[in-house]
Amino acid sequence: SQTTDGGSTFIPIEVTNHYTDVLPSLNLNFNLADDQLVRFGASMAESRPPLDTLNTGYSLNPSTSAEPATNTGGNPKLKPFRASQLDLDYEWYFHEESMFSVAAYYKHIMNYIGSGIGQETFGGTSYNITTPVNGPGGDLEGLEFTFQSRLYFLPSFLNDFGIYANASFVTSNIKEFHPMLNPYSMGGLAKNSDEFDLYYDRGGFEARIATKYHTAFTMIPGWASGQLDTLDAETTVDATASYQWNEHIGFRVQGLNLTNQVTRFSGGRQAGDALRGSN
Repeated sequence: SQTTDGGSTFIPIEVTNHYTDVLPSLNLNFNLADDQLVRFGASMAESRPPLDTLNTGYSLNPSTSAEPATNTGGNPKLKPFRASQLDLDYEWYFHEESMFSVAAYYKHIMNYIGSGIGQETFGGTSYNITTPVNGPGGDLEGLEFTFQSRLYFLPSFLNDFGIYANASFVTSNIKEFHPMLNPYSMGGLAKNSDEFDLYYDRGGFEARIATKYHTAFTMIPGWASGQLDTLDAETTVDATASYQWNEHIGFRVQGLNLTNQVTRFSGGRQAGDALRGSN
């Protein structure tokens, strides 16, 4: 990265950041019967920050009014997300191409990344800079149900149809870092998401119609921008049909959002707005 001195001289900037982690994991499988399985997992996990959050540059907009200007930058000193995880899963394969499962999981997330505001001085002028920063994190618990079955118990061609259903439920005490008095919920966390598919599969031909639903959740367009939105609850319907002549030649047609579900965002907020609103 580079900065300018007096508007003409470029001066290189070098920032170093390093960390060392030990990430143990344990995975156990228990066969309750020939068609029933229990899986257990315990691990420490790590996820590095997105590359666009690690840049050393700043975007500065000097204020022309009493309100502070919006200024953004990266943070090369970010630590990775870290999590302690527990998973427990029960699976029952009750017929060919048919199964039922229920999975529970718990995660304790550390070094959560969100947008924060700090002051930097450039050329004798102080700026409020919105940058991604690490926070304390918290706990996340979830439960997921999955059911899939070919309709083998129906007569004739009807047993070539099948269904797939999935329902997941998640709760967490993790919050974004603004607004300071009433922060948004964790970005990307839909408390409930469901899917139901009806499919047909025979002789290389497959067709599927899928209905998907999710509750409202927080959207993060970019950590450095400091903007948060709420994506409202929505239900979408998609369909696909395909035919596979052989291992080299196939054809697929797909239709998305057949009911023309409108995507709605609400409550867009900048970190700077949150700071001013808390005074």
